[in-house]
Amino acid sequence: MHNILILGGGGFIGKNILKHMSETYPFKNYKKFITSQELCSSYESKFNCEVCNIKLEEVDKIKDLIEANNIKTLVHLVSGMVPSSNEHEFKKEKRFVIAPTNEISTFAAENGVKVIFISSGGTIYKNNLEEHKESEDLYPTCLYGKSKVEIEKTLKDLYINANLRYITLRPTNVYGDFYNLNFNQGLIPNTIYKILKKEEVTIWGDGSSKRDYLFAEDLAYVVCQMILRDDICGEFNVASSSVHSVLEVIKQIESKINIPAKISFQNKRSIDVSCNKLDTTKIKKIIEFKPHDLDYGLNKILKNINIKNE
Repeated sequence: MHNILILGGGGFIGKNILKHMSETYPFKNYKKFITSQELCSSYESKFNCEVCNIKLEEVDKIKDLIEANNIKTLVHLVSGMVPSSNEHEFKKEKRFVIAPTNEISTFAAENGVKVIFISSGGTIYKNNLEEHKESEDLYPTCLYGKSKVEIEKTLKDLYINANLRYITLRPTNVYGDFYNLNFNQGLIPNTIYKILKKEEVTIWGDGSSKRDYLFAEDLAYVVCQMILRDDICGEFNVASSSVHSVLEVIKQIESKINIPAKISFQNKRSIDVSCNKLDTTKIKKIIEFKPHDLDYGLNKILKNINIKNE
């Protein structure tokens, strides 16, 4: 039996991973433990998992959970930041996420536990028009990206010095089911929410910035494939390999909802990149990966929108 611990499994990416596992062999037979303050007990039967109300900074409890349940793989999804987070929030992140992650990852290395970390392909590379490869030097564009880079460095150091088995995934802008639309974060969910509420959609800059948008189901699939692979370590970009401008995305959503957006243009922020495109050659050599396009993802979200917001 392959036992898995998902740290922060109550978020929207975690729920997509759990849904994929509950529908896919052999994961539906795996024993899954989730640390979360968001998931209620009903999810235990829905996704065949055990929900543990443990915070990341409760390191000793997490270590006990790993030991007591013979955890083989740890999936790390915890983050208390977003790209617009400030210095105060970064200091909190260092205390409550980065420092505990370092300690838990060291424990994982000592006990032969594989770590899969979800980083950020959208905020750690240099702000230019090039297609970014995993081998590039990292230039985080915001404090959120800086926090991801710090954890990436820890994992790589533990791999070199303590034989940690790790995989770092660098997804682009993730969207999909289970996203809290009124969270006011993420272009796609925020635009859908604002249009339906007849509120203004804020665009930072002129709307020409281009980004890659990754459907959450595709990221969930990649995570599960990586759980099965004990023969690889390192960093992997995860992207749809298709970029769209901010205005293009909004126009697609407008046409599907059939309601025009009320757009408010604001000055571009320092954290806003002109283009974010990732090279996915490396991951496609490891697994079969055929991500869905934006049209498919938007159609699926909008089909389920009433269900998700009841």
